[in-house]
Amino acid sequence: MSITESTSALSPRKAATKRRGPYLVSKLERGLFEERHPTTGTVRYRCRYQKASGVAAEVTLKATTRTEARAEAARLRAQVSDGMFVAPTKLTVKELWESWREEWGALIASGERRPRSMQNAEGRLKKWCWPRIGNLKAADVRREHVLRILDDARRAGLSSWSLDGLRDALSGLLQHGVDREILQRNVARGLPKRSRPRVTALRETYTPSAEQVDAIIDSAEDAYRVLLLALAETGLRDGEVRGLRWSSIDWDNNRISVEWQLESDGTTLAPLKTVGSRRVVPLTGRLRTALREHQIGSRYVADDDFIFTTSTGRGVAYVSVRRALKTAIKQAGIDHTGKRFGQHALRHSYASRLLLAGVDVTRVSKLLGHAQVSLTLNTYSHVIEQRQSSDDGLLDTVERGLAAQGGAG
Repeated sequence: MSITESTSALSPRKAATKRRGPYLVSKLERGLFEERHPTTGTVRYRCRYQKASGVAAEVTLKATTRTEARAEAARLRAQVSDGMFVAPTKLTVKELWESWREEWGALIASGERRPRSMQNAEGRLKKWCWPRIGNLKAADVRREHVLRILDDARRAGLSSWSLDGLRDALSGLLQHGVDREILQRNVARGLPKRSRPRVTALRETYTPSAEQVDAIIDSAEDAYRVLLLALAETGLRDGEVRGLRWSSIDWDNNRISVEWQLESDGTTLAPLKTVGSRRVVPLTGRLRTALREHQIGSRYVADDDFIFTTSTGRGVAYVSVRRALKTAIKQAGIDHTGKRFGQHALRHSYASRLLLAGVDVTRVSKLLGHAQVSLTLNTYSHVIEQRQSSDDGLLDTVERGLAAQGGAG
């Protein structure tokens, strides 16, 4: 960009007679104008420049004297030349979010982003940022505001992971402003080390034994028993199981195709986590029988219907499954003190049982839908070291399924 003089710029002789509203306009130098109110004597200075797009624009300077105006215009010229100048904006932080949300919506529609990511960011911003800076001009947000928000969240007891998520959401919002040339810089980036959220390791995930998994299934509520069994005997992620439809099952070949995942709200189907997540997994005899019985007792059995639904046919929400699993764990009398035990623990159990039984780590990685085998190795290295022979029925089913897939290929 470069400072330019408009074709309508005044010659020195006519400058004093040119008006902008009630103001008399005088040209001080190329692209710099003094505007004086004839009645009140108020003086302001405006600088004309050209955006990167080639569109001419003007900005009112903060200067109060001609000397200050010339100095400020010189600094502005340098910023324009370096591509660092951003015109002042009246856009508030909330309005900036609406702009970011619109962009995010397009990415979600194209499958490049997940709705859950936007929902998480919006929830954090609404709770912690809107009450403090929501109505503030985005250009007026300072690092002090960011640090104060993080300090308030710390005092409220947010975990280090939640704090980091809050900082990421605010930083992403401000970076959107920078990318759109609305803001000059992202003040949430490069925070002092002592002020950054210190992310600590998450608690270790509990890995239940085959016997404990059976006890959980037996203790589960009728409405969730088959869903929990599906988690335990397929190794699918929670959203992948909740997103299964009747068309996902190949009854003839005892296979389940994983093509979508259901968001946590139970209403939105979203793309899978990675390209490798699209896969086919074997259907165990136990799960096949349970699914057939579940199908007979369900009112929603069309190909496009979810396998696991609410009484109205909607998908099941994440929190509902989490609550049911928590209740079943308690009923089964399993003590997992100090370790996390959510839906993902059943996935860990599935993978661990296969690896302990000697199934090749590459095959297990494909069944889990990991993007890279290295992820499986890093996650289950302690299990691989304990490999041993096993007569686990799950192994027999998986091995037959893998052999069938190989033959089909």
